[in-house]
Amino acid sequence: MALPVRAALLQTVMGPFVIDEVELESPRGTCGLLGLPGRDAAEVTLPMHALLAGRKLVGILEGDADPKTFIPKLVALHAAGRFPLEKLIRCHDFEAINDAVHEMETRTAVKPVLRMQAGGRS
Repeated sequence: MALPVRAALLQTVMGPFVIDEVELESPRGTCGLLGLPGRDAAEVTLPMHALLAGRKLVGILEGDADPKTFIPKLVALHAAGRFPLEKLIRCHDFEAINDAVHEMETRTAVKPVLRMQAGGRS
C-alpha cells in the first residue's frame, strides 16, 4: 500500500529509476529528481497514472536557487558550523586536474575543486 506523501525527493545519481505510487501518491503532489545521473543511467520510467490528479515530476539542477540570496545563506550556515562544506569538496592543485576529473567521473568526490596559484599560474 502506498503512503500518501505530498512531496518526495529522489537522488538520481545511481539510476535507472522507476517512479511508483509511493513517491507520487498524494493528489497534486510533487516528486523532485535531484542530481545528475551518469550517461548510462539517464532514464526514468513511470506509469502514466503517476502524473494524474495534478501530480508533478520535477528535475532539480543545482537546487534551482537564486545565487544572490542562496550563497549568502550558505556562507552564514558555514560560519555557524551548520554547513560542513569541507565534507562535500575535495581540493586539488591545478596540476592534478586529471585526478579531479577522474573523481568527478567515478563519483568518488561530491565536488572536486581546483586550486590555482595567485597570478593565474599553478
